[in-house]
Amino acid sequence: TQGLLTYECGDQGTQVYKEFEQEMAKISKLPVRIILRLTTDDERVRDEFNKMDTKFSIDVLDDFWGEAIEVYLHNPWLTYTMGLHRLRES
Repeated sequence: TQGLLTYECGDQGTQVYKEFEQEMAKISKLPVRIILRLTTDDERVRDEFNKMDTKFSIDVLDDFWGEAIEVYLHNPWLTYTMGLHRLRES
């Protein structure tokens, strides 16, 4: 699936994302921190999950370099290290 959401049978589509978002909405009301660590280079997948990042209190992490660039664009004074990345993953 290369990171795309699917049902167990392999089907995919907008309904899968709607159901996933409904479940994430329920979970995000609990006193937990949700971190999604993406392991794909597919920009469609990253874009879909980053949309959810703004809707719910979840943190969507890309690879180290992708996150470092994103942090630099918002905070050029901050040095984003592998240690900081691992801390965010935990």
